[in-house]
Amino acid sequence: HYLQKHQYGNAVTEDLWDALEATSGRSIAAMMSTWTKQTGYPLVTVSKAGPRQLRLQQRRFLVSADAQGTGKWIIPITLKTRMEERKVVMEGDDMLVDMVHDIDSWVKLNVGQNEFYRVQYSPDLYAALLDLMDSDAYSTWLGPADKLGFVNDTLALAKAGVYSLKSFLELVSRIRCWRRPESNYYVFAALVSGVIEVSKLLEGSAAEANMKAFSQNFLLPYMERVGYAPKDDDTHEDSLFRTVLVSALVSVDHQGTLTHTCKMFNDFIEKGVAIPADLRLSTYKSILRADPHKGYTSVRRLYEESSLSEEKRRCLVALGAADTQYLSDLIEYALSPKVRSQDVVFLIGAIARNPKGTPLVWAWVKASIDTLMERYAKGQNFLMAGILGSAARHFKSRDKHAEVSAFFQEHPCPTAARTIQQSLESILASARILERDLAKMSAFLDEACNTGGELSHLEDMARLLVLGGAIP
Repeated sequence: HYLQKHQYGNAVTEDLWDALEATSGRSIAAMMSTWTKQTGYPLVTVSKAGPRQLRLQQRRFLVSADAQGTGKWIIPITLKTRMEERKVVMEGDDMLVDMVHDIDSWVKLNVGQNEFYRVQYSPDLYAALLDLMDSDAYSTWLGPADKLGFVNDTLALAKAGVYSLKSFLELVSRIRCWRRPESNYYVFAALVSGVIEVSKLLEGSAAEANMKAFSQNFLLPYMERVGYAPKDDDTHEDSLFRTVLVSALVSVDHQGTLTHTCKMFNDFIEKGVAIPADLRLSTYKSILRADPHKGYTSVRRLYEESSLSEEKRRCLVALGAADTQYLSDLIEYALSPKVRSQDVVFLIGAIARNPKGTPLVWAWVKASIDTLMERYAKGQNFLMAGILGSAARHFKSRDKHAEVSAFFQEHPCPTAARTIQQSLESILASARILERDLAKMSAFLDEACNTGGELSHLEDMARLLVLGGAIP
């Protein structure tokens, strides 16, 4: 209908809504205007209003729960309980949904994750849904996409301050104790991404060591299952799991993984034994951590000798993990003729992600801002945005937020204004999380990492890995 009506002609957005409305008989235009003519997207809160009644409430989802946002959407919502599945359309701020049967256990919104909103469950419904995920009946009712949505929503709401970030760590701890390990790669990757994100957030705090131990304790049972080396009977998901696991365990300084990947690197350099492509970045980072001088000289030489763009960028990203003594030289190296201009941002960004490199990159940007503006601000806007955006993004205090904000007010860069604003928001978000949740997370990690069973499992696994290479 739409294509035939407008063939050989022009159309505007509303023409598509009108065509869809005409063929479906639904109020498409009114609904879609709430999604295309305002920014953001909604957070839907669900709670029980009675034995057979649910209350849905909506508000704009923001990365900080402290901020005030406006907006109202017409939201198609699918919801499911143990006894029934419903489809409703939410048009106001508050809605009551009458069910046919008693709501005696769990409720899941956004079934199949086909709709675009975050979901906040009331405490009782959250607990019931988590119980379902650890039951034999889960696959009867819901699929992996629903579990992925639940994990992603929990992390997003915890970072925003709707929940405590401790709630995400509790979710990870609960999943670790499930009777069957998580077998879906996408769910697992989301969990690992969140764990590493929290670990990075806690770098430099009193909780850093416990967070690394907690992360290792979560990851090692999965590593034991898939092993470091590919096997003949590996599935595609086994390979995906292995890549994520090795990368994560290297990032949290697991000694057994560092030992194994350093051996892979040495065999590559000395004997020509190829490193699987999906493990190269982790292997390069390992040698840089375990043997700073050898790692720095070897990976830099690999960068300069490689003719492949992908390999060159992999080496630059790995070099960001170098020891402090090499980071200042690497910053200058980034602007040398040996690094292509389009690759500068990969090296500078990697150094800035290194906790030891963050202040060095920021000091360099402040001292070199005029040179950078002259070199990149005209014609290479994306490089300028990438460099300035990564330079300060990893700070985590209000003092640094004020310093970065004042600097860019004094030295405005219109071509990177949006990226700079995003970096400022990231700094402030990290500062708020630490102010709000650091004490709670520290207490949780103290308890988790000083429980006899938790520690003994971690120590046994680490001992096996280091001494015997028990994982094939």
